[in-house]
Amino acid sequence: MAHHASTVFKSPDPQQPIAVLLLIENSKNMAAIWPDLRDQYLRRLLDSIVAANPGAPVAVTILETSACNHGSPRSSPRPYLDTHQGLYTVNFDHSPENRVSPGKIDACINYLDTAKYSGQLCTARHLIVAAATAPSDDSTGMLIPENYSPWFSLSSKLATVR
Repeated sequence: MAHHASTVFKSPDPQQPIAVLLLIENSKNMAAIWPDLRDQYLRRLLDSIVAANPGAPVAVTILETSACNHGSPRSSPRPYLDTHQGLYTVNFDHSPENRVSPGKIDACINYLDTAKYSGQLCTARHLIVAAATAPSDDSTGMLIPENYSPWFSLSSKLATVR
């Protein structure tokens, strides 16, 4: 598995900065499983990205879904120097509207498209979405043609982001 993960996460530009953004649904449902997901899966996933790119700086950023809805200090992605530190700073919000949505994923893609590490543009970008409930259809903030699926729009956008 480690060999496969190394291939999947290997940057095309060795030694260049790598951006990882974790969009975390910080809902009541996620709170119930968060310790296991964080410690058994997300830590290993981040370790696989680091292992696949020895010597390359990895910028890990955390954003909770509820922060996307509020004008709180946590409404912007928070960068961490330590690969795992951000996993332990997640605040939970039990609001029923607190779910992943196309609009929130779109905001994450926009953030990753311009992600920098020490002023240098990151050449490899990873968006990790951790959710415990079905996504909402809220496409707030997205520019999509009428009668066009926001999910299809996201897939097209992801294919063009370099």
